[in-house]
Amino acid sequence: MQKGELMKAVVLTEQKHMEVKEMPMPAPGRKEVLVRVRQVGICGSDYSKYLGYLGGVMPVIPGHEAIGEIAGLGPEAEGVRIGERVAIQPNFACGSCEICRSGMENVCPNKIRLGLDVNGAFAEYVVVPRKYVWSLPDGLSDSDAALTEPLAVAVHGIAQ
Repeated sequence: MQKGELMKAVVLTEQKHMEVKEMPMPAPGRKEVLVRVRQVGICGSDYSKYLGYLGGVMPVIPGHEAIGEIAGLGPEAEGVRIGERVAIQPNFACGSCEICRSGMENVCPNKIRLGLDVNGAFAEYVVVPRKYVWSLPDGLSDSDAALTEPLAVAVHGIAQ
């Protein structure tokens, strides 16, 4: 990929209005990865954002229940390789608040939400902190793997 390349994305431009647009391809920062999106689900929170019931920024590329393959690495992104299939964990904790320090990053009050606070996965590519992508086994289909995030939410809810 070269600087200035474009990708297609679905952009929520205002409440109840989405457009398919050509946008600049994002570039991974220091500890980030660029993911080529292979499958993405539509969540109730995507619909709530569309209706205007959820905060966050606008315009925004929605979508957070996604899997894809690593297409680019930031200079300090380690432990994954180009072409590796990954699931995306869509809430990025601050890591420094009292709640995060107690090991409960999943309820960080300062979290950044993919597709709500930053551009999400209804696009050909998305940038994600390296810490929030998880390698997928070869035998798992893309369609099944795309259910990783909603399944994780359900399992976590039952386990608590």
